[in-house]
Amino acid sequence: MKIGIIGAGNIGVGIGRRLAVCGHEVALSFARTDEALQQAAGAVGHGAQAVSPQQASADGEVVVLATPWAVTLDVVGELADTLAGKVLWDTTNALKSDMSGLQLGTTTSAGERIAEAAPQANVVKAVPPFAEVLQSDSMLIEGRRPGVFVCGNDARARATVLRLVTDIGASGIDAGPLSNARYTEPLGMLLVQLAYVQGMGTRVGAVLTRGADVAMEYIRYRITADSAEAFLDSYRAAVVPLAASEYCLGYDLARCTEDPELFILRIRWTSIDDHLQKFRASEQFREFFSHIGPFVPQIEEMQHYNVALAS
Repeated sequence: MKIGIIGAGNIGVGIGRRLAVCGHEVALSFARTDEALQQAAGAVGHGAQAVSPQQASADGEVVVLATPWAVTLDVVGELADTLAGKVLWDTTNALKSDMSGLQLGTTTSAGERIAEAAPQANVVKAVPPFAEVLQSDSMLIEGRRPGVFVCGNDARARATVLRLVTDIGASGIDAGPLSNARYTEPLGMLLVQLAYVQGMGTRVGAVLTRGADVAMEYIRYRITADSAEAFLDSYRAAVVPLAASEYCLGYDLARCTEDPELFILRIRWTSIDDHLQKFRASEQFREFFSHIGPFVPQIEEMQHYNVALAS
């Protein structure tokens, strides 16, 4: 996927590097000097380009907004026409200059203000982990991926950003419409306070836990080496409608280290009935199946489980 990033600071570079490692084409823009922009693109590596904000917005299938809040609305307003129809991943938080609080919140949000500045863009709010975590060797915090709450009014745009959040090594949580950014952004402010004011450091994050009534679908595939990349490409497309379903709580696809032909897919559903009766009757299932259908004969096991214990 082509990713245009507006904001060549620590967050933009951290997200860009992790997405580039996953095979996305990254173009970085908006730095104080041309030299700083070139250095940022070099830090991302993997062929990342240094471009103008206009080009990053025009060429990117998804545009990542990672600018300081003080300039964000002006930048978005200037690019509004180019951003029309694009998925705009807003990573900003409207912090006060002394980090003592938010400039706005609870009755509106930075995400909603950005949507007003670019009314034709599909704005999705998802505040990432701290830059220090993004640029570290591992995203794991005490063995777990940090949670990122993803809000947006367009379900397909939300699903796209949820996939990218997974690609950077975090755990995406579908948090519904963009208005819920009024509550996710203060959570980001709380983490800032814990990290910098309370002295906990930047390896802190939020994790959402769910009740034990969640249903787990378990699918084991055997995929030959010459089909593995096509299989993975099919699932990269299939998870977009999957994640957009209100009945899907999350998924993961793992490849066996000892036997690379084995793949395990786990999908967490609101219930077994919701999966079998509602999801399978939906347009999202039909799109999902159109991608993965050719690999159904390679399924060795497919079962449902109710979660008994979870951490």
